[in-house]
Formats: sequence, C-alpha cells, structure tokens
Amino acid sequence: ASMVSTDNGDFDCDILLSSADYAHTETLLPEANRQYSQRYWERKTFAPSALLFYVAFDKKLSNLSHHTLFFDSDFEQHARTIYDDASWPEDPLFYASFPSITDETCAPEGHEAGIFLMPIAPGLKEDKEVRKKYFDLIIHRLEFITGQNVLDNIVFYESYGVDDFVKDYNSYKGNAYGLANTLLQTHILRPRMKSNKVKNLYFTGQLTIPGPGIPPSLISGKIVSDVYFENRITVINFWFEGCPPCEAEIPGLNDLVDQYGNSVNFLAIGRNNKEDIIDFLKDHPWKFDHLSSESLINE
Repeated sequence: ASMVSTDNGDFDCDILLSSADYAHTETLLPEANRQYSQRYWERKTFAPSALLFYVAFDKKLSNLSHHTLFFDSDFEQHARTIYDDASWPEDPLFYASFPSITDETCAPEGHEAGIFLMPIAPGLKEDKEVRKKYFDLIIHRLEFITGQNVLDNIVFYESYGVDDFVKDYNSYKGNAYGLANTLLQTHILRPRMKSNKVKNLYFTGQLTIPGPGIPPSLISGKIVSDVYFENRITVINFWFEGCPPCEAEIPGLNDLVDQYGNSVNFLAIGRNNKEDIIDFLKDHPWKFDHLSSESLINE
C-alpha cells in the first residue's frame, strides 16, 4: 500500500492502517487482494447488534440505579434469537443507564436522561414500526417493574439500530460488538492484523486481535504500532529550545528525512511545552514527528 484514494483526493502513505470495519475495508480492494471472501464472513459467528433508545424525561425517576439490568425474562430464549434463529425476541432482556442519577450535568434540574440497550441479532430487518413496538415494550416494562408512570413524561427520544450501525460505521450486518468470542474465533484464529495480500496494510478494531469491545480495539492499535516500529529503524532526537547545537543540526536532519523517510521513523522529543514547540517550528521547519512532554504535536 502506497496511496489512499478518497473523495477528497489521493494521499501517499508508507503504511496503511485501517480501523474501519475489516470486512468493509476489504471490499474496497480488488478481489484478488482480499484475504477473506464474502463466504468467510457469512460463516462467522458475530456478537450481537443492538437497538438503543436515548430518552429524556421531564421528571426524576425512582427505584432505579445508574446502571440497571432488566433480566426478568428468559435469558436462554433471548440468546437463541441472537445466535440460533436471528429473529426479533418476544420478551427481551435489556440494559438501562440513567447517567443523570450520578451526574447532574447530564440533564436539566428535575429531569432524567435514560439510555436503553436491547441486544439483537446482527442483520435483522427493521423499520419505524418495529422500533416503536420495542420502545413501547421497554417503557411498559420499566413502569411495571419500578411502579411508576413515565410514558407521559417523555419529552424526547431517539432510536439507533442495525441500519444505523451500517450507515454510520459500515459495520458488517450492523453488528455492534464484532466477532463473538467462540473457541474457533479466539486470538490467532481471528482475522489477521497484517494483510498477506497487500504490503504494508494493517488492520485494527474489534474484528481482529485481540477481540471485541473498546479496550481490545484500542489494544489492537497498540499492537500494530509496536509491530510497525519494530520492523523499522527509529531515529529519536532529544532537544530543547535555546540549544544552539539543536537548532544548527535541523537542516542536516531534514536531509536525512528526505533521503530515508520511506524506510526510517524520525521522532523529535522536545523538553519544552507543546505551545512553545509549535511556535519554534513555525520559524524552524523540521520534518520530524514531534513530541513534547504533553502529547504528539504533528503526525
């Protein structure tokens, strides 16, 4: 991989790292350069998608915690609709979060903010009527179990489901959590992080190693970063503003970047704060990537 073509133009690259949906990324490649076929993805077991509702109430709710699980129906029956039948559950379990119970900034005074999540099978067909049916079901269960009336106190609600995961994230079948952690989809049996068809193409995210969820997805990025830096020489320059030799060597260092930038990483670590380094670089063009004691300054 040496270039990425987008709606905003073409961009040269030394390494291409995709954190988008793995299956979707491969559809952007010529078929001969894809590691996994459509049949491969169809045969995989995916973790659930989700139907979510974001709800605003014009009063404080009672008999609820910030995190509340409504597991008062048959777990096995709901699980079968996700992993065996790929169908809508008749009596679903769901999770509810009320962040305004512990953080008053999440809703106006005297109001409550609620988020409801119902796990469902990826790839289900949905429409406004289906979403409304389950919204009403969830609200009625909430009222029955907590012994309070809330339907007339709803001032806003928004839904998010399978179609939204596809539209916003190109998520395969609208899944929300990646591949299920089955024995045959664990660790090295998951899709590879490095393409064996396209040189310098890497993948991160919940469809590759180590697994689904936000922390593992972040870890996958760290793994690729370590592999990338491990396979290339890295030149690190320590410096600080007000150091005459540091300033004098910049032209020579820029020449090194011009000559070896495609095969060597160049990193400058400054002892000054981020703002001072940015001001310095305005008057002293320096082609390294730069770090201050605070953060990465340019990529």
